[in-house]
Amino acid sequence: MSRTRQDMLADLADLVRELTEPRTSTEYRETVKIDGQKRTRVREPHTITMPGLLQSLMNALEPGVTGELIGTASFESRPSADLEPLRVWRLIQTGTSEWCTQLGIKRHTLTGALSGLVSATHTDSQLETIAYQVAGWVKAARLATGWDAEPFTLNQHCPYCWAKNQITVTGDLEHARCGRCKTEWTHDTIGLLGQMLTNNQTQETLALQSCGWADCYRAGQHDEHWTKDGRTWRDTCDVEIA
Repeated sequence: MSRTRQDMLADLADLVRELTEPRTSTEYRETVKIDGQKRTRVREPHTITMPGLLQSLMNALEPGVTGELIGTASFESRPSADLEPLRVWRLIQTGTSEWCTQLGIKRHTLTGALSGLVSATHTDSQLETIAYQVAGWVKAARLATGWDAEPFTLNQHCPYCWAKNQITVTGDLEHARCGRCKTEWTHDTIGLLGQMLTNNQTQETLALQSCGWADCYRAGQHDEHWTKDGRTWRDTCDVEIA
């Protein structure tokens, strides 16, 4: 089912809000309530307000970067700046500035310019491209600020195509994907991937175990033994000359 223009606008608005507006998170903390001689442990909600991704990037940059103008002259970087947040900030700033020029948006701050991308007059194709690009900025900003953990690649074989160093797992350990055969594991099936990898590792370990016969150089479990000079024999009989 194709996505409508309203769907794309709603997605873009949500992405821009994630970049520009503070977010709240509710945690439950255990406290002790005292009523006379009675002490009761209760879990109470505790709401935390955190800055938006742009502000989080700025916090990571301080004191390396000052200013929020969308022009390139706004950056005054010093050696203490963290390079990854700086790279992501420049990525967002440059991309937003290019779209503002193309769409005729005149705003003086990066926050205002991003909001202008939602209300601008753009074609469906432009809107789709902007939403895709802003989604990439949000993902990069989440990683650069530590909101999301970095994905990592397993050095084990894929259970389906047997390619090694191809399975990438997201930082939250909720999804995985093989870069070779494109098999994906979701929140519901990633536990199965763990079991399959454990079984494969067990089989590989057994295959690498040395043989019990001193003269046999074959590894793993087998009933036909070999020596390096060409002799072979089985467990059921004595040494046999090949």
